[in-house]
Amino acid sequence: MNSADQARLRAVCLEVIGLEPGELDSATDFTDDLNLDREDLADLFVAVEDAFDISLEEGMLRIRTYEDLEALVDDLIPA
Repeated sequence: MNSADQARLRAVCLEVIGLEPGELDSATDFTDDLNLDREDLADLFVAVEDAFDISLEEGMLRIRTYEDLEALVDDLIPA
């Protein structure tokens, strides 16, 4: 994933979740660290799908951390 896409993903996550930049790193667990529920995660995933024009549907179950989300988005966006 190029740096522009990384920045866009990070910005989407920060905005949707309502975090400050220092509160999100690659190891941040969406449920354990941020206490996001299913509805929160759904909102996040929809925002990411819209931002990148992709579908996370098949990989949603394997997303637990920000790093997981970043890896899945990287796999799905065109090179």
